Amino acid sequence: MSKQKMCVALLLDRSGSMSANKIETISAVNSYIDKTKEKFKGRFVLTQFDSESIDIVHDGKIKDVEHLTNESYQPRGMTPLLDAIGKTLEAFNTDGFENIVFVIMTDGAENHSREYKLEAIRAKIEEKRSIGWQVSYLGTNVDAFHEAGQLGIAQGQTINYAGIHSTAVMDSYSANNSINALRPDKSVESVEASFTSSQRDEAMHGSSSIDR
Repeated sequence: MSKQKMCVALLLDRSGSMSANKIETISAVNSYIDKTKEKFKGRFVLTQFDSESIDIVHDGKIKDVEHLTNESYQPRGMTPLLDAIGKTLEAFNTDGFENIVFVIMTDGAENHSREYKLEAIRAKIEEKRSIGWQVSYLGTNVDAFHEAGQLGIAQGQTINYAGIHSTAVMDSYSANNSINALRPDKSVESVEASFTSSQRDEAMHGSSSIDR
């Protein structure tokens, strides 16, 4: 079966508090990279961000994205989330793509941005959602629904997860990417189909308590 065409931007929090789940985060992101390569062709942008720097570490073909390693992912500093979103949006060329994914993976609230204000970022996100982008917020050790709501991200594309279950949430997200890519209807309501109750349960508790 031919691969679907997709444009993906993954914003990965690299602030110091992410060190508590560093191994799990590396494993989760690598699993997402592998599943994206299996199912999709197109473009992949990976941004790592902290208060020392905001680095677009990959901006190219999906097939060329490299795995994270213990050396390439080094948590430090604070969380300039607004600046990371703004700079990634500036660099994110989506020309020629209908399936567009913009996902934030973080464990903390904004606390160090200097260039972008909340109102401007919220307006940008709402604009992108209105034209069919799948904009998502994956949060651990933070009130994900509050933080995502401030950014203008839909509750249906927001999930809380336990750090030890990072891979479970990324695998669920990959599955949702595949479902949305196959939808002929790219309306906001279609693209922003919610995580299932089973996926939400597994993100917090491991294997779903619904099935236990």
